[in-house]
Amino acid sequence: MKYTKLIWRDQQPYSEMFDDIYYSSDEDETVSGESEFEHVFFRHNGLPERWKEALSENSSFVIAELGFGSGLNCILTIKKWLEFIAGSDDGHQDRCLHYIAIEKYPLSPQTLGELASQNIGADPELPTDSPPEVPTDLRSIADELIDNYPPAVETTHIRRLFGGRVVIHYRFMDALQALAGAELNVDAWYLDGFSPAQNPEMWSEELFQRIAENSRSGTTCSTYTAAGFVRRNMQAAGFEVSKVAGHGKKREMLVAVMAAEKTSTTLKFKDRPWFASAPAISRDIIRRQKTATIIGAGIAGLSVAYALVQRGWKVSVIDKHGDVAKGTSENPAAIVYPRLSADNDTDTAFYVQAYAYSLYLLKKLQEKHAEKFWFDNGMLQRFDKKRIAKIVDRFGFNDDFISVLNKRAEQPEAGPDNVYAEYGNTGVVLPP
Repeated sequence: MKYTKLIWRDQQPYSEMFDDIYYSSDEDETVSGESEFEHVFFRHNGLPERWKEALSENSSFVIAELGFGSGLNCILTIKKWLEFIAGSDDGHQDRCLHYIAIEKYPLSPQTLGELASQNIGADPELPTDSPPEVPTDLRSIADELIDNYPPAVETTHIRRLFGGRVVIHYRFMDALQALAGAELNVDAWYLDGFSPAQNPEMWSEELFQRIAENSRSGTTCSTYTAAGFVRRNMQAAGFEVSKVAGHGKKREMLVAVMAAEKTSTTLKFKDRPWFASAPAISRDIIRRQKTATIIGAGIAGLSVAYALVQRGWKVSVIDKHGDVAKGTSENPAAIVYPRLSADNDTDTAFYVQAYAYSLYLLKKLQEKHAEKFWFDNGMLQRFDKKRIAKIVDRFGFNDDFISVLNKRAEQPEAGPDNVYAEYGNTGVVLPP
């Protein structure tokens, strides 16, 4: 996977691949990208009214966008969400917005930054009593998003931002793959793929069936298009569909709601990858006390403890050694790299996701600590030339993830067909 490119035409950003516009940057505010978001996605998914209703019983709200594109809808949604919880007097300040961003052809963080600079101007501040980790304007929200933007690696990248008030689930992959057996429990869908005429796969009957599988009773969706086959595919998936006035020059658009009572679609363990046996997003009922006790203070136990604390849990860790990182976790150093296989897609999918997240987490932890412990100077690994070529070709890794050097491995034990593969962004953990 590589970051996709955009082109500029009449001062409008277009997809080079689909020859379709990302959003309107027209000076006329009535047809701008921001006004389209407000009309098509925010208002016609019943927001923010549904937030107050849903959060009276649940600790989170889930939005999924098919076609993350420029990130504009995400940035604007986050701003609305932070305003909502900052101004709430009903104890919603600790609630979480899960934003699922599905994109097969992601733009680079540099391109997102350029688009944000062009599209985001002056913005009123949030209430002055907002917590310090809550940004006060669209520019700050965009910067936070871009600073934490994932690499172009085909996997799910999770980013917990704004003091845990927003969790973005970037799913950089085909939409059908992103929704297969995921149990996302989505409350509202933004269907913002490129034009059905240019990108029909994003509007297929099969995809809408997957959307329905990841929805629940009362789930809504909206889209700028009013194409007949899109409406029929939505209806075939169980949605009640209506036409309403469109945005700008579009006469009509589609809105829909999943009205039928849905039964559990939980798959049996044999039908799911071993590392995805639980729903991707749980709809937690609000609990006053969230406590957990973890037995073992090694790398695994501490990682679980850290993840729970990030989610607002009170955690106790018990270890027979009376200290952390003992036993098999007491190594003086750790090299971070994935175990890649040319023949085991499931294993490779797990290790790629874990590796990508580990690099991100180590970078963020290092930013919080003055003492150096993460040395990301890259790493070389010896591979059989044919095997590594097969791995790279099979999984579409780009050079930023792993690059095969045209240099034969020189160790005495290396065979004539051994080469080096370079992981340019990884390194070694050396605890102080």
